[in-house]
Amino acid sequence: MIKIFQATYSHYFKADMQFNLRQRYKSFLSQRGSYAIEFAMTLPILLIILSGTIDYGWYFHIQMGVINATGTAAHAGSQIDAMIDADRYTLSPIEVAYAVANDVWTASDLPGTPTFSAAIVGESPDQDIVVTSVLSVPPLVNFFGTTPDIIDYTSTWHMNDQSEHSAF
Repeated sequence: MIKIFQATYSHYFKADMQFNLRQRYKSFLSQRGSYAIEFAMTLPILLIILSGTIDYGWYFHIQMGVINATGTAAHAGSQIDAMIDADRYTLSPIEVAYAVANDVWTASDLPGTPTFSAAIVGESPDQDIVVTSVLSVPPLVNFFGTTPDIIDYTSTWHMNDQSEHSAF
């Protein structure tokens, strides 16, 4: 039964399939220019979105480096009242915080040099060490200049119980 059906009607299916393919090919050829125009119209929008994503990703990457250096410096400065280095010089918590901030930033291999400042706030035994960093961020793509220019971060650690308070 199947062989009779195939032998009798197969030429109709082949002709219909060939007609369908020809029609699709002609339709594709007639719309080829419209695809290029649509792509040309959407390309600028895609480039704007891509450049904004790259710029903000770069900004957040550098921001995390600044946060890491500032927080680590405040934590290191809060853990000691005085530290003795290899040459037997006594370092204050502020000097330790500043040195640690610069070391962590240098190890991160990020561009720019933040300005670190450290201070001890309050009176003993209720003292906090406050480390502040400011960095001017160069944009990576800067297609429209929408990313922030400056990262300003402050990290505060209590000298006695080692609790952290951070703020931008």
